Amino acid sequence: MKKSLTLLAPMFLLAFQTAFGQIEFDKMIHDFGQIPEGPVATNVFKFKNTGNKEITLQSVKASCGCTAPTWTKTPVKPGESGEISVAYNSQGRPGHFTKSITVVYDTAATPVILTIKGEVLSAPKPAEPIPGSTAPGNHEHRHDGHDHKNLNLEQGNLDRFGDPGTLLAGDEPFHVATQYIDTVGSLAFDRTRITVGVLRSDQNKDFEIRVKNVGKKNVAFLSKQDVKPGFVVKPAKSSLTPGEESIITVTFVGEDSKKAGSEFKDRAPFNHYVSLYTDEKSDNQKTFELIGSYERVYSPEEIAAGPIIKFDATEFDGGEVIEGQFLEHKFRFTNTGKSDLIIESAKASCGCTATAPADKVIKPGQSSEIVAKFDSKGKKGPQHKTITVTSNDLANPRVVLNLKCNIKPDPFNNNSLAAPVTGGTEY
Repeated sequence: MKKSLTLLAPMFLLAFQTAFGQIEFDKMIHDFGQIPEGPVATNVFKFKNTGNKEITLQSVKASCGCTAPTWTKTPVKPGESGEISVAYNSQGRPGHFTKSITVVYDTAATPVILTIKGEVLSAPKPAEPIPGSTAPGNHEHRHDGHDHKNLNLEQGNLDRFGDPGTLLAGDEPFHVATQYIDTVGSLAFDRTRITVGVLRSDQNKDFEIRVKNVGKKNVAFLSKQDVKPGFVVKPAKSSLTPGEESIITVTFVGEDSKKAGSEFKDRAPFNHYVSLYTDEKSDNQKTFELIGSYERVYSPEEIAAGPIIKFDATEFDGGEVIEGQFLEHKFRFTNTGKSDLIIESAKASCGCTATAPADKVIKPGQSSEIVAKFDSKGKKGPQHKTITVTSNDLANPRVVLNLKCNIKPDPFNNNSLAAPVTGGTEY
């Protein structure tokens, strides 16, 4: 088989290099635990560029105004690190909280979702004078038949936030009341919108919703549910009496998500809804929104049995091109896997066009090509265009092709289009 490079204008060189920028965070979720009301709680999410192309964080947005992020604004080169600092204002926000931070960077196909959570303990109220106290800050009272004298009130209040072993005999442990912000019918919930972060098919995750019966009658949960595949919703109690509190657990089952079909798109964000029903006469449907992104993790056996897209080269450098010429290149690829390869899309960046294969299903061992065209009219200087090819390759579902050239002005100042410039491998 004879190979040659055909050029109808200046000679070109082929360069073999794949350029990707990828982020790896030290963690995706940070739990502050219990924090006092008032101070600002801060956490730093650190990340590293594990690809071979520099990346830039384009935007970092929090789910509410109480969370303020700051981040590395300069480009992060391969192997270097950056950080996102997240500050949560706890003032006036007692109770449990879960907030999301959506991170978008220039080479990402989907945003990254970080999560902070915790519980804000209500600030202690000033101690009120106790009748019969002999001096400010001192008091006398009886607990379980024992007298306690000359106890400083301020220290006593601090004890209620400290180690349970420091509580005075007969004192009740300190509890923070749950804030119920959404009420449907007779049931109130601490939240009906849950940011779940990244859900992986090789993991299971639980999310708790606190519920309280704020009505005047018992409320029972029915067996009827509207639940998306991959999720299980289970109330801790089958019924609640007036004033009774409990927990509803939403469980993500990774193994079941693989069987959910189009309900979960690989490496893509999602909004799912799950509903419970009660025996109430009205407003008996309780719906919760789940927001996050999904990543299907494949076993080595699945990857080995799947398709593999292998390009002869993922980068073409057209060298110098006279302004006005068309630069065209055919990116040739082969399915080296064991099952059918499906080309889902071939999307080009601005100023470039890409033509997907006529046959979008490529059998094992067969080859095809992605045709990229670039119109240099009105352009000047170095140019770098990309084509993102999406396929059903389990290990490498997105491949970025790179088309480069350097536009030179027409020395004859000829406004007419020059002959097309083509490059590629002929067989």
